[in-house]
Amino acid sequence: MNFTIASNPIKATFDAYGRLVDFTNTDCAKNSILAEAPKTPFRMTIELGENKEVTICQDAVKPKVFKQSNAIEFTYETLEFFDGQHQLTIPIRLSLKATIVDDTLVFDASINNSSQARILDFTYPVVGKIADLGTGLPPALLMPSQAGFRIQNAPAWLAGMWEHRENSPNTATHVYPGEASMQWQALADEQSSLFLTAHDCDFYPNEITQRGEANRKIVTLEFTRIICLEPGRKFNSPEAVLHFYKGTWHKGAKNYANWMNQYRPQHVKPDWIRKMAGYFLVINKQQYGYEMWPYHTLPKLYELAKAHGCDTLGLFGWYHTGHDNQYPDLEVSPTLGGTQTLKENIKKVQNEGGHVTLYYQGHLIDETSDYYRNKDGKRICVKNIWGSPYVEFYNKSHQSDFLKNFSRKMFAIACPSTPEWRDLMLRRQDWLADLGPDGCLYDQIGGIIPYVCFDKSHGHKQDNPALANTGGRRQLLNSLQTHAKHINPNFAFMSEHINDIYSGYLDAVHSCGVTPSAPGDYADAHDNPHVVRRINYPALFKYCFPNDVITTRNPNPHISTRLSNYALAFGFRPEMEIRYQADCDDVLSDKYKQTREYALKVASLRQQFANELLLGTFVDNEEIESCDPHIIATSFVNQNTMAVVLWNDTPNQYKLDNFKAKEGWTIDAIATPGGSLDKLPATIEPGQLIVARYTR
Repeated sequence: MNFTIASNPIKATFDAYGRLVDFTNTDCAKNSILAEAPKTPFRMTIELGENKEVTICQDAVKPKVFKQSNAIEFTYETLEFFDGQHQLTIPIRLSLKATIVDDTLVFDASINNSSQARILDFTYPVVGKIADLGTGLPPALLMPSQAGFRIQNAPAWLAGMWEHRENSPNTATHVYPGEASMQWQALADEQSSLFLTAHDCDFYPNEITQRGEANRKIVTLEFTRIICLEPGRKFNSPEAVLHFYKGTWHKGAKNYANWMNQYRPQHVKPDWIRKMAGYFLVINKQQYGYEMWPYHTLPKLYELAKAHGCDTLGLFGWYHTGHDNQYPDLEVSPTLGGTQTLKENIKKVQNEGGHVTLYYQGHLIDETSDYYRNKDGKRICVKNIWGSPYVEFYNKSHQSDFLKNFSRKMFAIACPSTPEWRDLMLRRQDWLADLGPDGCLYDQIGGIIPYVCFDKSHGHKQDNPALANTGGRRQLLNSLQTHAKHINPNFAFMSEHINDIYSGYLDAVHSCGVTPSAPGDYADAHDNPHVVRRINYPALFKYCFPNDVITTRNPNPHISTRLSNYALAFGFRPEMEIRYQADCDDVLSDKYKQTREYALKVASLRQQFANELLLGTFVDNEEIESCDPHIIATSFVNQNTMAVVLWNDTPNQYKLDNFKAKEGWTIDAIATPGGSLDKLPATIEPGQLIVARYTR
């Protein structure tokens, strides 16, 4: 027996097991987009006694059903599971609900855990199996991992990937808040978009999953929340919104951003951050002790930065123990020059118009440090389900095979919920500020894995291990941002990783994964929707949160031509990194002179249109009426002016005769890295970059 709820134009049908078997929006497609129902409407993993992996899915148990015209509820008074020998019943009450709200289907659930088990995770909803969105063409997957990526022909990509993984074949998973920068996933073709969005204001760790099947071109979308629900407690699952509509991905992304902005803090960024031209990252002293840039070389470093179009020095490894060593026990290095020399040379850079940020580590604790061995480190680090510290390894070897294979540094992870760690971070922020920089970068706390902590003495939010990281990190970030502005309204607070809830506390983001895909990816995907291709798609995050100042991630001692163009087109600040001795040699010998000179020209172009490209709002292609789809075209609006960036990232020439901004805009300036133009050229050449300014 099936049950249908409807409200024009949405119709959703569920079977007696609570599985979504039909989902239609008549504005988009006449028939259901679901080729087949998923095996189960939900999954749950519980810890029962010594067994920490009891899986419950109820694929053979029918719940009670309560139906209205636009809503339906499925209730299990108890749940059943197989323990390997017997079929058992457990007193966990579960209610699954789906409601049509306007043109969306909203899922929510409630759990009453009257058992002696701890519920570890809960998967709901399960939406699938989807072959296409009504056009017969394979949809692309849009996934906000870091800045975002697009998988062209997602069903085929999932069908062919990771088949060797026994536990989850043909599956892709990104954890939010962590590698996943926003809590949504989407399928899209040239006509329609399907968004599955989570509205979780507590920010439980959420595994955002896409499942496929070998030799079958279908997609199933899932959310799995890590909830760690103790016996005797209740849990109301946050809403998940399924939105199928005619149009581009921008509408679904904007809906999510509007919701998310209720929970992102608002603060005024320092003016120099908003106008930052580029980030020149330098490791003064490496992990294994090699000293490359003593403090007296800072003016020389700034001279090199300017030659690459950058105006901010980001000093890493400036402390005596070297980069990724002895955290958090950092001190000014006497062998690099001492405190007074450091202060004097930071001031010299600032007197030349530059800016300097100093690195500190907000996440890792070196297990050989005095802080870990003799102070708070062991007690306040994050503990796993076995009561042991989580660990991460970082090796900065360069040329030595011995160091590469036998010198991995082991770090425990600080639990951000502990007041001792927050107090230490604030004290160290005062110490950094006293050295005279323009800001500080606390590494890794702007994203990374949301570790679940089982040390009950840490004071986690809601006394829940699952909220140890997300709740504690927001509190830590808020403290550091507030204290930075107490030190000086222009003192910047930065961190690493792109993430919507954390970046709201930051003045600027040192990113991960923000690099261009292969040349021509955008054009090839347009020409052949059946091609299987992973494309870096940074507009996903930039469109949602356009005022976040984000650098590109570039571990090279040069800025490639394509990276310069990519950064300009999508509103990032270019970054380059001097990490090893070979990098020092390369930058001092001007080995990459050609790309350096081009980067400087693009930086000049960015300054020419700074009112739009630096101070304006990235709106992707929303203000562009028409453009050859092989050309990457983006726009930046600042009140009554707009800059449009055109980039031909292909080996082919394309015409510009059909390029047109939306009605009301009048072009008044055109320029390329080579200089100004009187009018738009008839064609855009391979690799060419053009910026046009408009007024209205």
